[in-house]
Amino acid sequence: MLIFVTEKKRVRAFTLVELMIIVVIIGILATTAIIKYGPVTEKAYSAEAFSMLAQIASAENVYKIENNVYTSTLGNLDLDSTTSANFTYSVPSTNATSGYARAAHGSKPAKDYYMCLNGGRQVVGTAPTDCP
Repeated sequence: MLIFVTEKKRVRAFTLVELMIIVVIIGILATTAIIKYGPVTEKAYSAEAFSMLAQIASAENVYKIENNVYTSTLGNLDLDSTTSANFTYSVPSTNATSGYARAAHGSKPAKDYYMCLNGGRQVVGTAPTDCP
């Protein structure tokens, strides 16, 4: 007597639980990447702003040496360009002996950056009131 046993072929596939675990792991990795990415962009914004503000402060000091007063117009300064996709630069507060330059944000980042013309002190957030 012959008995034939047929084997059932098992289909290999992912179960719903396995797929859910993979989705959770990808979510954790994405969250970690976003958390790490935030401070990097803020550092890049501040580096861009303070680099240009340093150039403005330097040009303002040259202008003061030549004219004995700071100017409140960037067009009077010998600068190559003050255009930026992220900031609008200005010199909103000047007098004969002191003042500051400002980098105002468009939509990002959430902070304005300031630099005193005399001494180069850097301020983030609110305008300095004690520039020498």
